[in-house]
Amino acid sequence: MGRMWKSRHAGLNVKVRSALETRHPVTGDIISTRPAVRAEFGFATGEQRIVSPLTGEITVLEGFQGGFFDLDTMAEANGWDDDIKAMVERRLDNYCLQAPQSCQSVDFVVAPAEIPWPTYDLETDPDTLVDLAASLGLAGKALAYERENKERADVITALEKRLAGNPEPEPAPAPVLATEPKHEEPELLRVAVI
Repeated sequence: MGRMWKSRHAGLNVKVRSALETRHPVTGDIISTRPAVRAEFGFATGEQRIVSPLTGEITVLEGFQGGFFDLDTMAEANGWDDDIKAMVERRLDNYCLQAPQSCQSVDFVVAPAEIPWPTYDLETDPDTLVDLAASLGLAGKALAYERENKERADVITALEKRLAGNPEPEPAPAPVLATEPKHEEPELLRVAVI
Protein backbone atom coordinates (compact mmCIF):
# COMPACT_ATOMS: atom_id res chain seq x y z
CA MET A 1 0.00 0.00 0.00
CA GLY A 2 1.40 3.34 -1.02
CA ARG A 3 1.61 6.64 0.79
CA MET A 4 -1.57 8.53 1.53
CA TRP A 5 -2.40 11.94 2.95
CA LYS A 6 -5.67 13.37 4.23
CA SER A 7 -7.12 16.83 4.48
CA ARG A 8 -10.28 18.13 6.04
CA HIS A 9 -10.57 20.29 2.92
CA ALA A 10 -12.08 18.14 0.16
CA GLY A 11 -10.74 20.40 -2.58
CA LEU A 12 -7.20 20.91 -1.29
CA ASN A 13 -4.87 21.41 -4.24
CA VAL A 14 -1.13 21.58 -3.46
CA LYS A 15 1.21 22.95 -6.13
CA VAL A 16 4.27 20.73 -6.45
CA ARG A 17 5.88 22.15 -9.60
CA SER A 18 4.95 24.68 -12.27
CA ALA A 19 4.82 23.72 -15.93
CA LEU A 20 8.28 23.57 -17.48
CA GLU A 21 8.81 25.06 -20.93
CA THR A 22 11.71 24.33 -23.25
CA ARG A 23 12.47 27.23 -25.59
CA HIS A 24 14.38 27.36 -28.83
CA PRO A 25 17.82 28.85 -28.13
CA VAL A 26 17.69 31.28 -31.08
CA THR A 27 14.03 32.20 -31.65
CA GLY A 28 12.76 31.78 -28.08
CA ASP A 29 9.75 29.84 -29.32
CA ILE A 30 8.34 27.20 -26.99
CA ILE A 31 9.50 23.80 -28.24
CA SER A 32 7.93 21.62 -25.57
CA THR A 33 6.05 21.90 -22.31
CA ARG A 34 6.07 19.52 -19.37
CA PRO A 35 2.83 19.87 -17.43
CA ALA A 36 2.59 21.25 -13.93
CA VAL A 37 2.41 18.76 -11.08
CA ARG A 38 -0.29 19.20 -8.45
CA ALA A 39 -1.54 17.06 -5.57
CA GLU A 40 -5.32 17.25 -5.81
CA PHE A 41 -7.26 15.92 -2.83
CA GLY A 42 -10.68 15.74 -4.42
CA PHE A 43 -12.75 15.41 -7.54
CA ALA A 44 -15.80 17.07 -9.01
CA THR A 45 -19.09 15.24 -8.43
CA GLY A 46 -21.44 17.24 -10.65
CA GLU A 47 -23.63 20.27 -10.36
CA GLN A 48 -25.44 21.33 -7.21
CA ARG A 49 -28.22 23.89 -7.34
CA ILE A 50 -28.67 26.22 -4.39
CA VAL A 51 -30.61 29.39 -3.72
CA SER A 52 -28.18 32.28 -3.46
CA PRO A 53 -28.62 34.16 -0.17
CA LEU A 54 -27.41 37.31 -1.95
CA THR A 55 -29.84 37.41 -4.87
CA GLY A 56 -32.49 34.80 -4.06
CA GLU A 57 -31.88 33.19 -7.46
CA ILE A 58 -30.84 29.61 -8.10
CA THR A 59 -27.07 29.33 -8.44
CA VAL A 60 -25.30 26.32 -9.95
CA LEU A 61 -22.16 25.22 -8.10
CA GLU A 62 -19.81 22.36 -8.75
CA GLY A 63 -19.97 19.65 -6.09
CA PHE A 64 -16.73 18.35 -4.70
CA GLN A 65 -15.81 15.19 -2.85
CA GLY A 66 -12.53 13.95 -1.51
CA GLY A 67 -10.16 14.79 1.24
CA PHE A 68 -7.59 12.05 0.54
CA PHE A 69 -4.59 11.85 -1.77
CA ASP A 70 -3.26 8.40 -2.73
CA LEU A 71 0.19 8.78 -4.31
CA ASP A 72 0.25 5.47 -6.20
CA THR A 73 -3.23 5.94 -7.68
CA MET A 74 -2.51 9.50 -8.79
CA ALA A 75 0.90 8.56 -10.20
CA GLU A 76 -0.70 5.84 -12.31
CA ALA A 77 -3.53 8.12 -13.47
CA ASN A 78 -1.13 10.94 -14.44
CA GLY A 79 1.75 8.84 -15.77
CA TRP A 80 4.23 10.09 -13.17
CA ASP A 81 7.65 8.44 -13.02
CA ASP A 82 9.50 7.64 -9.77
CA ASP A 83 11.22 11.04 -9.73
CA ILE A 84 7.93 12.93 -9.87
CA LYS A 85 6.41 10.62 -7.24
CA ALA A 86 9.36 11.34 -4.94
CA MET A 87 8.98 15.08 -5.58
CA VAL A 88 5.23 14.94 -4.73
CA GLU A 89 5.96 12.91 -1.59
CA ARG A 90 8.57 15.44 -0.38
CA ARG A 91 6.26 18.38 -1.11
CA LEU A 92 3.30 16.86 0.73
CA ASP A 93 5.45 15.88 3.73
CA ASN A 94 6.78 19.44 3.85
CA TYR A 95 3.24 20.83 3.50
CA CYS A 96 2.12 18.65 6.44
CA LEU A 97 4.82 20.28 8.58
CA GLN A 98 3.88 23.78 7.43
CA ALA A 99 0.10 23.36 7.78
CA PRO A 100 -0.69 20.39 10.06
CA GLN A 101 -4.25 21.65 10.54
CA SER A 102 -4.81 21.36 6.80
CA CYS A 103 -2.95 18.19 5.74
CA GLN A 104 -1.73 15.07 7.55
CA SER A 105 0.08 11.94 6.46
CA VAL A 106 -1.87 8.71 6.95
CA ASP A 107 0.24 5.89 8.36
CA PHE A 108 -0.78 2.26 7.90
CA VAL A 109 0.06 -0.50 10.33
CA VAL A 110 -0.79 -4.20 10.27
CA ALA A 111 -2.99 -5.19 13.18
CA PRO A 112 -1.18 -7.46 15.64
CA ALA A 113 -2.03 -11.17 15.71
CA GLU A 114 -4.80 -11.94 18.19
CA ILE A 115 -4.44 -14.56 20.88
CA PRO A 116 -6.00 -17.80 19.51
CA TRP A 117 -7.94 -18.57 22.72
CA PRO A 118 -7.96 -16.99 26.19
CA THR A 119 -5.77 -19.58 27.94
CA TYR A 120 -3.21 -19.94 25.13
CA ASP A 121 -0.38 -18.27 27.05
CA LEU A 122 -0.85 -20.62 30.02
CA GLU A 123 -0.07 -23.77 27.99
CA THR A 124 3.62 -24.73 28.12
CA ASP A 125 3.67 -28.22 26.54
CA PRO A 126 4.15 -27.80 22.75
CA ASP A 127 2.45 -31.12 21.87
CA THR A 128 -0.67 -30.33 23.92
CA LEU A 129 -0.78 -26.82 22.51
CA VAL A 130 -0.51 -28.06 18.90
CA ASP A 131 -3.14 -30.78 19.42
CA LEU A 132 -5.53 -28.27 20.97
CA ALA A 133 -4.89 -25.70 18.21
CA ALA A 134 -5.50 -28.34 15.51
CA SER A 135 -8.68 -29.65 17.16
CA LEU A 136 -10.06 -26.09 17.38
CA GLY A 137 -9.05 -25.31 13.80
CA LEU A 138 -6.80 -22.53 15.08
CA ALA A 139 -3.35 -23.84 14.17
CA GLY A 140 -2.78 -21.04 11.63
CA LYS A 141 -3.90 -18.38 14.08
CA ALA A 142 -1.75 -19.95 16.82
CA LEU A 143 1.28 -19.97 14.52
CA ALA A 144 0.83 -16.28 13.64
CA TYR A 145 0.44 -15.37 17.32
CA GLU A 146 3.39 -17.53 18.35
CA ARG A 147 5.70 -15.99 15.74
CA GLU A 148 4.71 -12.46 16.68
CA ASN A 149 4.54 -12.73 20.49
CA LYS A 150 6.00 -15.81 22.16
CA GLU A 151 8.68 -16.86 19.64
CA ARG A 152 9.06 -20.38 21.09
CA ALA A 153 11.01 -22.31 18.44
CA ASP A 154 9.69 -25.74 19.48
CA VAL A 155 6.04 -24.58 19.31
CA ILE A 156 6.58 -22.84 15.95
CA THR A 157 8.23 -25.96 14.48
CA ALA A 158 5.44 -28.22 15.78
CA LEU A 159 2.71 -25.92 14.44
CA GLU A 160 4.42 -25.65 11.04
CA LYS A 161 4.76 -29.44 10.88
CA ARG A 162 1.07 -29.90 11.78
CA LEU A 163 -0.04 -27.36 9.19
CA ALA A 164 2.15 -28.97 6.50
CA GLY A 165 0.40 -32.32 7.05
CA ASN A 166 -3.12 -30.96 7.61
CA PRO A 167 -3.47 -27.51 6.05
CA GLU A 168 -6.26 -25.30 7.31
CA PRO A 169 -8.21 -22.96 5.10
CA GLU A 170 -6.20 -19.84 4.34
CA PRO A 171 -6.88 -17.32 7.13
CA ALA A 172 -8.01 -13.84 6.23
CA PRO A 173 -5.12 -11.40 5.93
CA ALA A 174 -4.43 -9.21 8.92
CA PRO A 175 -6.41 -6.00 8.73
CA VAL A 176 -4.56 -2.86 7.83
CA LEU A 177 -5.40 0.05 10.07
CA ALA A 178 -4.92 3.71 9.30
CA THR A 179 -3.69 5.62 12.29
CA GLU A 180 -3.87 9.29 13.05
CA PRO A 181 -0.46 10.94 12.89
CA LYS A 182 0.89 12.14 16.19
CA HIS A 183 1.73 15.82 16.19
CA GLU A 184 3.55 17.43 19.01
CA GLU A 185 2.04 20.66 20.23
CA PRO A 186 4.49 23.54 19.85
CA GLU A 187 5.83 24.86 23.09
CA LEU A 188 4.53 28.26 24.04
CA LEU A 189 7.04 31.03 24.32
CA ARG A 190 6.88 32.46 27.81
CA VAL A 191 8.09 36.02 28.22
CA ALA A 192 8.60 37.58 31.63
CA VAL A 193 7.53 41.19 31.80
CA ILE A 194 9.66 43.24 34.19
